[in-house]
Amino acid sequence: MRVHFEPTTGPRGSLPADNPQLYVDMENAINSFLDPYQPMINKLAGGGISLPVWAPNKNIEINPRIRDFIESLAIPRSRALGGEVPDMLLYRLGRFQQDPNLKRKIQNVLDTELDKVFLNTSGAVMC
Repeated sequence: MRVHFEPTTGPRGSLPADNPQLYVDMENAINSFLDPYQPMINKLAGGGISLPVWAPNKNIEINPRIRDFIESLAIPRSRALGGEVPDMLLYRLGRFQQDPNLKRKIQNVLDTELDKVFLNTSGAVMC
């Protein structure tokens, strides 16, 4: 079940006071787009989907202990470049509500009065 947040305005709010309904409509449109994908995202984040595991190229000389350690991390293999690269975006994907360390880290970032800017790997900005 999706929780709906009412738009806010003011010094800590992120919406201009002139047309908060526009943002409600935008949120609803985004949720309508994402809703069909949510069960699969939840399954993936919960560990219910097995992904192919990446391993360093066997033709590259690596200390066996280091190779064993890298392989023990079970980093998902990317589809890019024929699966020859790790997919670090999916590595240890999980839910912060179930991981106390991740929850603490997120709270340390978000529970401040400072403005935040987030950049994902493709360079999209969220403020």
